[in-house]
Amino acid sequence: MSRRKRKLGFSPEAVAGMFNVHLRTVFRWFERGYLISTSASVQVAEKKSTLKLLRVLEASCSPKEARSRLGNLPASTLRLWIRKKRLATVNVLGAERTVLASIDKLIEKRNTPRFDRKRYCHPIELAEAIGLSLSSVYSCMRLGHLKFVVVNGMKLIRRPEGENIISLWNSSSSRKGASKDLGIPHGTIRPWINRGDLVEVTVLRSKRILRSSVEFQKRRMQTAAANLKGSRFFSFLLSPPQTQQIYMPLSQVREFLGISSAQLSAWKKQREFKCRRLRGQLFVEVESLWIFRRRYLRKMKPFLPDLAAAS
Repeated sequence: MSRRKRKLGFSPEAVAGMFNVHLRTVFRWFERGYLISTSASVQVAEKKSTLKLLRVLEASCSPKEARSRLGNLPASTLRLWIRKKRLATVNVLGAERTVLASIDKLIEKRNTPRFDRKRYCHPIELAEAIGLSLSSVYSCMRLGHLKFVVVNGMKLIRRPEGENIISLWNSSSSRKGASKDLGIPHGTIRPWINRGDLVEVTVLRSKRILRSSVEFQKRRMQTAAANLKGSRFFSFLLSPPQTQQIYMPLSQVREFLGISSAQLSAWKKQREFKCRRLRGQLFVEVESLWIFRRRYLRKMKPFLPDLAAAS
């Protein structure tokens, strides 16, 4: 090779040494047009373009090295970030490589706090505090059940609202949990909510019952059970008297159950048993009294162990 040609470019051996590749690889680059030759007869790499390729190659890395620099990132996540232009890529010698500057910028951005944790809380923090999955929290945000703000491209929850949700969630329980705490059937919970005996709140699309109302109802039932012992109504629950009547007037029902007129009126308003008016007088169906007795036994059984045999 003449001295003039050496000054204009690099020989294939020199290019192989510069790029640390095999000589056959350099010849393949010439064939595919990745390296520009200064001569048509002899393969001599153009100096300016070759040095430019070398600089670009040193300023980039392979996808495997990029994943390693980002903390063993999955290949699918790397492709997603490249597609979303979070990472810059460059095509060098027929291969796509990741620009090192974009990797360093992304690492610095991930290590730098992107929001004020005193003002906002992340959905991950809220999900861990209340024991829900992250997808459920994002679903509530998407459907409008949870307000959020966008800060630096992230969906965040204001700290006071997040703490209020955590406090309300921890101070309440599900219907199943409330029925388990009270020791009553799950179907009894809904009538008690409708009557106002239990307070129900909605937290992130979930219907939950305040624990304070559960504790109050438990104390109330324990007091009622203590007052019930020794009464005529307690005797009715244990061993009800037999009757052949189909309908019974209210005055006789009061004597039959052994309760006061006020209690009878309250149960009548709550429709605990069926009433029917015959010839201007109000009667109660006897069959509804047995249904009421079974329902009352299920409700009071956790507070009165003596009623277990009666049920």
